[in-house]
Parts: sequence; C-alpha cells; structure tokens
Amino acid sequence: MLHRRWLSAYSAVFAAAGVAFLALPGVVTGLLSVAGAGRSLWLGLAGSLMAVLTLLAWELDRDPAQAGVWRALLLSKAVSSTIFIVFARPGGPGYLAAALVDGAIFLHLAFLREAHEPLDAWTPRLPSWAALRHEAFFLVFRDPTSGAAFWLRHEADREGGRCQWAVTDKEGVHQGSWEEKPFAGFERAGSKASGPGGAWVLSWEAGPVPPYALVPRWLWRLGLAGTMYVTSAPAARFSGVVELGGRRWKLDGAPGCVGHLWGRRHGARWRWAHAYWPERGVMAETLAAQGRWGRWLTPLVRTAALWKGGELTTASGWGGTAAADGGAWTFRAGPLGGICRGEPWLTCELSHEGVRVRHCTLGSLRVDGVPEEGPAAVEEAVEA
Repeated sequence: MLHRRWLSAYSAVFAAAGVAFLALPGVVTGLLSVAGAGRSLWLGLAGSLMAVLTLLAWELDRDPAQAGVWRALLLSKAVSSTIFIVFARPGGPGYLAAALVDGAIFLHLAFLREAHEPLDAWTPRLPSWAALRHEAFFLVFRDPTSGAAFWLRHEADREGGRCQWAVTDKEGVHQGSWEEKPFAGFERAGSKASGPGGAWVLSWEAGPVPPYALVPRWLWRLGLAGTMYVTSAPAARFSGVVELGGRRWKLDGAPGCVGHLWGRRHGARWRWAHAYWPERGVMAETLAAQGRWGRWLTPLVRTAALWKGGELTTASGWGGTAAADGGAWTFRAGPLGGICRGEPWLTCELSHEGVRVRHCTLGSLRVDGVPEEGPAAVEEAVEA
C-alpha cells in the first residue's frame, strides 16, 4: 500500500506543477530568462515530454490494444498541442503554422486510436453511464420454413425497461409490448422474454462476420452523433421457440442479426436496412442519419457494410440525401450502394423512446455487385 501512496503523492505534485505553469506564466518566463537556467528548464520540460511520447508510441507499436497507454498518449499530446496553439499567435505565422501541424498530429493519433480500439458490442451502458437516456438490443431474423420475419427488442431508458415485438408474414403484421426489468432476459448468446401476448426463448451463433460500428465512433465522441450503433452479430443464426400473437414457431438456424444502440438523444431522419443471405455468403447493412446538436443538424452521414466472399467492407460518406421513391430508397457510401424497399402493407409503426418509426421486416434489398435482390429488414424514422 505504501507504494500506492507515493504514486498518489507524485501524481499530485506533477498536476500542481502543470497548473502552476499555466496559472503563473510570468514565473516560468522569468525562470527561462535566468542565465543558464532557461536552457536547462526548457530542454528538461520539452525533452521529458518527448521521451514520454516516444515511449508511449513505441509501446503502442508493439501492442495497439493497450487502452491505458492510448489514454496517456492522447492526453499528453492534447494538452501540449492545445497550449502550443493557444500561445502561438505572438510568435508570428511560422510559429502558428508549426502549432497547427502539431495539432494535426494529435488528430491523426486520435483517428489511429479509433482504428485500434476494441469494440465492445455486448455490454449494457445505461446502468453505468449517467449521461445516457436510452439503450436497446434488438434481434431481426426470418424463418425460411414459414416465411415469417421477426423483430424483437429489449430496450430501456431512465424510467425502466420493456420488450417490443413485431411478427410479419404474408397475412400482415402482429405486434405488441410489455414492461420488463432492463435487459433482464438478454445475454451475449441468448434472449428470453415473456409477457402479455407471448414469449420467446432464443439462442444464436454469431456467425462469420465480426461486430462493427455503423456510426463512426469519432462522431459519437465529439457529440455530433447522439446515438451510437453497433451491429453485435451481423450474420447470426437463431434457434429456439417463439410464441407471439397466438402462434408458435420453432426455429433452427434462422438468419438475421443482433444490434445494439445507446445514446443521449436520437438522430434525425434515419433510414436503416439489413440483410443476411447465408445461401449466397452475403451480408449487407446500411444506415443514413443526421446528427443533432441543439437545433442544428449535421449533414447526412451515410454508412454501409458488405460481407461477400469472406471479406468485410465498410464505407461511409457525407452529404446528399437518401433518395426515396414511394416505399423504396437508395443508398450510397463510398464503393457500396444499392436500393432498399419496404412493402407498405407489411409495414408496422413502432416507437423508439417516443420516435415514430416505420419498420418492415419483410422488405427487400438489392446491393450493387450482387446479382439478385433478397429479403431484408427496412426501417425509417417518421419523426425524429
């Protein structure tokens, strides 16, 4: 325990010294003007900072999964770059240009952190993140035997938890909901729930496609994206029993996906579609939405993912619109594109924490480079 006390004391000393340098710039400037002392102080501070940054970067080159080292590197660089930029103006254009280059290095390091950060697709955030207002895990899949398609959702907000469900077949849509303890029946490889109108007990195999984030994580960290969305199991196969709306289905390897979203507020004007066709070895998903910042909306952010030939491709784009024609709309994100269609008579209206949503689990999706369209879940916000 003694070594921890010493480390705590050193952290306080280092923090106090840093605050003193910022709060008492005259003292620091005076020390730098002392004959012989200025060079010693300047080289000592700058040299020690560069040594720390060098060591941290070298450690991450060896193992980029070290979250604590990333935090230390980004904090050190953020503070030094910010101070450099703030006090660069008196030094003239050349000094300011050097400060901006230093800031650009920090931004590049932040993007590198994004690329190497492990993606936690399964842990509920709402219980431990006070700033969050809503969170949900949802299951979307279709039964090849009966032709029915299912949308099951465990959701929670600060008022409590609930389950929502919708079952779609050629006869139409049946839907319902009930209250539950937040995420009481959801686990990493299974979901179970029961309430007025039915019950389900399901498990799934995650499949060959790894989790990915369709909302760029840097947008979430900057606050431009009010909701984060991760596809936890993009190509899952579901097995178990579903009893809803007075009917019963026994599933064995039904294709679909598991999604996870959480946030402080909902995005605006979103459209989403997902399809998994195991017989073709193809999975596709797309999302288009605008972020909210007060009354201000970001340009449209378009993202897409395609699993084909054993390889996962993700892409994103900015601006434009998700062009719609009746129940169909097109998407384009980098090299990925296609057209999604929801059948109006097989579409139900849902509520995501007060946001009205049109959802069609028996829609269709055509992806550029894939010969034929196939069944898909298609969703769009009516009001957001």
